[in-house]
Amino acid sequence: MSKRALCIDDDAPIREMLSDLLGEAGFEVTTAADGAEGLKAFTKEPFDLVVTDLLVPKLDGIRLAEEIRKMDPKAKILVITAITHSLAKELGAAPIDGYFSKPLHLKSFLAKVKALVPG
Repeated sequence: MSKRALCIDDDAPIREMLSDLLGEAGFEVTTAADGAEGLKAFTKEPFDLVVTDLLVPKLDGIRLAEEIRKMDPKAKILVITAITHSLAKELGAAPIDGYFSKPLHLKSFLAKVKALVPG
């Protein structure tokens, strides 16, 4: 069974980069351009990993994580953002498995992904 990842970002080049990166790491990747689209995809099929930007239209990353956790408490969720310094406390209390600031440090990000979803 292949690993599945859902990538949500309203910035198409970042979404494509994450999709390519996770694809190279062995994931079958589905993408979404906003939080509502991402939540809809999550309700249709299971994902081993969700990677979302914090500030996506229609449903921000924290609210999206809360909704996903209601559906699947074991879901692995990573948030990426360009504004961690002012939101560190809020992100620390969010129902996520980690967050990364932009620009993304690829080795650290992949290490966390592999730790969350081994194999």
